[in-house]
Amino acid sequence: MATMFQTQGVTRRAGRLALIVLVLLLALTAGVSAQDVPDGSTTGADAQPNVVVGSLTSSAITASGNINATAAGVGLRGTGTGDIVLNTIPAGATVQNAFLYWATIGTTDGFANVTLNGNAVMGNNIGTAGETCWTDNAAEANFVYFADVTALVAGNGTYTIAGLPNSGPEVNDSQGASLVVVYAQAGLPNRLILVNHGAVTLSDVGDSFVDTFTGFVPDSPLTSAVLWTLVGDGQTFSEGDQLINGQVFATDPFDGGDGDWWDTDTFDVTAFNPSDPTNVTFNTADDCLLIAANILEITGQEPTATPSITPTATPTNTPPATVTATATATATATMAATSTATATSTAMPLPMGDGVGIYDPARALWLLRNTLTTGEAEIAFVFGGLAGGLAVTGDWNGDGVDTPGIFVPATGAWYIRNSNTSGLSDAAFVFGGGIPGAMPFAGDWNGDGMETPGLYNPNNGMWLLRNSLTSGIADVSFTFAESGFNPVVGDWDGDGVTTPGLHNQATAQWLLRNSNSAGSADVSLLYGGVTNSTPLGGDWDNDGVDTVGITITNLAYWDLRNSNTTGIGEVFLVYGGIFNAQPVTGRWGTPMVTAPLLQQNEIAAPGELPQLAPPPAELQLPAAPADPNTDGNLGGELPQ
Repeated sequence: MATMFQTQGVTRRAGRLALIVLVLLLALTAGVSAQDVPDGSTTGADAQPNVVVGSLTSSAITASGNINATAAGVGLRGTGTGDIVLNTIPAGATVQNAFLYWATIGTTDGFANVTLNGNAVMGNNIGTAGETCWTDNAAEANFVYFADVTALVAGNGTYTIAGLPNSGPEVNDSQGASLVVVYAQAGLPNRLILVNHGAVTLSDVGDSFVDTFTGFVPDSPLTSAVLWTLVGDGQTFSEGDQLINGQVFATDPFDGGDGDWWDTDTFDVTAFNPSDPTNVTFNTADDCLLIAANILEITGQEPTATPSITPTATPTNTPPATVTATATATATATMAATSTATATSTAMPLPMGDGVGIYDPARALWLLRNTLTTGEAEIAFVFGGLAGGLAVTGDWNGDGVDTPGIFVPATGAWYIRNSNTSGLSDAAFVFGGGIPGAMPFAGDWNGDGMETPGLYNPNNGMWLLRNSLTSGIADVSFTFAESGFNPVVGDWDGDGVTTPGLHNQATAQWLLRNSNSAGSADVSLLYGGVTNSTPLGGDWDNDGVDTVGITITNLAYWDLRNSNTTGIGEVFLVYGGIFNAQPVTGRWGTPMVTAPLLQQNEIAAPGELPQLAPPPAELQLPAAPADPNTDGNLGGELPQ
């Protein structure tokens, strides 16, 4: 995300003098650095444009059912630690989900790991925005982090967050932290809880930011609508009127009510009858603000119709309509977007089809999950660790379970294992070495029930498929490519044969082909359109047909669709979030691990990684082809 920073000058307009004196007095009495008043200058050396930096995204939490939400927070400026006191969960209610937000201010994005009541929590940066008027340092920025902490929050109590900076905003300091809890209880009305989160800074006179909620059907007449806002750096300066659909719901509300300088505020907006879409306008007059999250809790339901989508190169603040899993008697919940999953949800799993997983090459660690709900790893093991190795999974022995493989592009070496456990490779062979940027896949290319290796050559759009787990050249090669599209594979028509597909994240277009041959797409659809996403194919609902999906693994975001038609995601989950992890999909078999492995300090260091069985000694690894635009059959050629 691009960020912009405004430089605060030392000369203020005469009309601001009284406010500056007030700021200095506050600094002397409070013992902390003073926040500058927004300059607002538009001419001369002090000129600054009115700029809002950052964004909120709605691809976050969507919950529905007989539920309610509550939140509490603590200001952390100058301390880096504090107590969040949660005391509003009613007796008899069950915590369904708990989410922790925290924000820092300074020059470094490096505070994603914290502790909560002494338990390690690994979060994710969900937004970086600009300055909030504390220093003249052009590098000043605000960083917002998020983690699922359901496993650590059982109900009311004091939750101590620690491990954050306290050296002042000119270096690194903390804004505050909030716990947002969704709880279920018999007798509650059906509610939707929609969350837009990220990082937005308003740091000049007259700045405004409009956040939009959509994808909901409110009760008629409306029973209840509540707005929760998590805001940093609010002080006693004026922010002016805050609006919902053009009507004032609060004036000057952000004053560091949780302590310096953080607000976890709630507003009853029932009287304003929020409808789809609802726009919330954040304004500032003399204050500088960080907006971390905006949450709408409303009695109603999700839309029953599946809308079409307009391709877009970047995500918007419009939340996707969700189709949630069958739930307990009281509630269902799904999540889509940005956090490390550290705990399971109470939602029941979808029918057991393909699951999701990640491979962390830095630790040779595989973390697999069969259940398409937010949660922790169900299977974990160590395998791989080769420099430059790329993860690939397949049913290599036809037993119905997908297991790991590693492809090393420089040499064309493949190492595969037939169980989801730590250990040596069960087979190794050479195929497709030396092709710059080659991308590995596994598929049943000929319908014989066994999955074997395949490669996509991005230099010429050539697909190279091999029908056995042995060294050699491609058995099938053909061209199927479009400029700006990324490759993906799946059994798109359920005939038992894996075939290629293409996805353009800028336009949301998918092109799917039902045979392993050159030609035009058999299926074209629109779905996705999220920057930096990776396309997926899998049988998510166990109906025998692979369908499309996308993931952003650094953000723990998985969005899946159960038909190869134009539309929006139907299954959303938060899982992973390990930087530079590689996504994988497949049927993983019986879960082997149920400990919360995604908290980094709880993962045992791999130590000495298991060795991979090398390719047969008599084989010569292929040299890189002199021309990357070769027809592809050279990749993996062996001495005769």
